[in-house]
Amino acid sequence: MTNTGNIQQVSADRRIALLSGLPSFETLESGVLGQVALAFKEACFLSGSAIVEESQIGDKMYLIESGTVRVSARGATGEVLLGEMGEGEIFGEIALLSDTKRRRATVTAIDEVRVLTLDVSDFERLASEFPEVRVDLAAAADALMYARLHALMLAKQNASH
Repeated sequence: MTNTGNIQQVSADRRIALLSGLPSFETLESGVLGQVALAFKEACFLSGSAIVEESQIGDKMYLIESGTVRVSARGATGEVLLGEMGEGEIFGEIALLSDTKRRRATVTAIDEVRVLTLDVSDFERLASEFPEVRVDLAAAADALMYARLHALMLAKQNASH
């Protein structure tokens, strides 16, 4: 469930601070980073809400401003917990970068979660203006995919023992 009625504006300074802490954006010049930060919209999700669901078509990425989420995926023996994420972490970027745009995991709010979102059209516009945005985000997404795949493989091994 998305609650957008009581969202306070996240300041430009806060947005820039969150983005500059991410490997995908830390190398951007401050002027570029400011433009990227302003492209993000705000949303809030209540505890227990599925923010994204595995296999659905993704149309945006998320940067957690506050709160904690649970990341899970379907494995051979059922749902596999891939981890938790919190303030300053991103998810959903893989759907923006892949050809299929399919979500690779389900992300659920553990408590109330405030996020900044970047939709695919804004991402494509920024990536065409600043190609380094796509390159840096793709490198970060590759590392994240490797970690998630590793977690799924471990879960499969543990289930077979």
